[in-house]
Amino acid sequence: MELKKIATHPVSIVGSIALGVATGIYTPEIAKSLKFIGDIYVDLLKMVILPFLISAVIVSINRLANNPSASRYVLRIAVCLLAGMTLAGVVGLAYMYGVKPGSNMDQNTMQAFGKLVQSDISGVESSINLLSPVTADKNEGMLIKLMSRMIPSNIFSALSVGDTLKTLFFALMFGFALTKSPANTAMGFLDGCEVVFRACQKLTTWLLYVLPIASFSLAADQIANTGFEPFKVMVQFIIAFGVVTAILLALCVLIIWRKSGSNLSTTVASQEGPFFLAVATRNSASCMPSMLIAMVDKLGFDKAITELLVPLGTALFRVGPVLYYCMATVFIAQLYGRDLVVTDYLLILFASLIAGFSSTGMNGIVTISQTTIVCSLLGLPFEAAFVLFVAVEPICDTFRTVLLVLSINALVALITPLSGGEQAEDQYITKATT
Repeated sequence: MELKKIATHPVSIVGSIALGVATGIYTPEIAKSLKFIGDIYVDLLKMVILPFLISAVIVSINRLANNPSASRYVLRIAVCLLAGMTLAGVVGLAYMYGVKPGSNMDQNTMQAFGKLVQSDISGVESSINLLSPVTADKNEGMLIKLMSRMIPSNIFSALSVGDTLKTLFFALMFGFALTKSPANTAMGFLDGCEVVFRACQKLTTWLLYVLPIASFSLAADQIANTGFEPFKVMVQFIIAFGVVTAILLALCVLIIWRKSGSNLSTTVASQEGPFFLAVATRNSASCMPSMLIAMVDKLGFDKAITELLVPLGTALFRVGPVLYYCMATVFIAQLYGRDLVVTDYLLILFASLIAGFSSTGMNGIVTISQTTIVCSLLGLPFEAAFVLFVAVEPICDTFRTVLLVLSINALVALITPLSGGEQAEDQYITKATT
């Protein structure tokens, strides 16, 4: 237990990342050779994602089916999902309107901007990745595209390629169907899912022991490959995105603190595991077991509802992408001297919400390519600035992932009762019915 505390301590994680950055700067060849360590660690985390997701959703749905008060959570989930993403977009737009980070660059920075735009450091293939989704979006429409991403034609194919969204859809449908099966025949299968779920949690706990090593190798490889040149052009956007992310993270912690009834230090300590795992891996699905431990084991929220909300929120609560699309679009408009009016900001918010849902199941460069959906509505040339956003994507992806993870925990806190309160309510319902 002591080894786990040392491995997940903030000093250990931050120190490992700092050492990785120094290695990437001074010995880039060595840093690149260590890339396989980070890749293996991320693959190990991904290894448990799908069995964890399927077992958690199926077990949680069947627990909720036996809870007479479960139906009231459906509307609350839908409202909180939409309200949370809208709030994130509004905060991002308000900051960009007030600070105008894309309008405050000196001449040297703008010359660097022009130079990097003309020489695409990510090559021809990034342009193909950028343009292909746009054509599909225009031809198919957002709703059709989202449905095609969500519904699996072959669940085994979805499992083999690691398609989280399609797997989640199958698990939800299968879980609801299982609630209609006779209890005596379904119980054995549900017990098996419970065993799988607990085993995946234990595997994730073991992987935390080597988190500092993985953090070091991932940071070293990132700096060795990108360097610092692109950051000179994009530093204003990185600062803006980081400041707004910090504001929203503080709001998330405040919500968790007030709803959990714990003191502030306990609340902050409970979120350290998901936070640093998100920073190290930039993979929200990999953080799900740690999120459940934080909210259920450490803060005492109801287990059944939390185990449903965490994977559901990971797939559908697109707070990070919505915030990113809003701020990136306004930043590009400011770079090109485009004055935006109120209707433009409303259009950006609406389009970002659609693009956020459309980006479900995406990550990395594929996620940021969806920014062109929003930019195209305003006639902004996102393609020209795409290379800049690619260069700083690891940093922005880290912000998005951390925000997503803690916002899901805040969503759980808003919707889910504490275990004691839920048990008391269930006991009251039982007495009333008997």
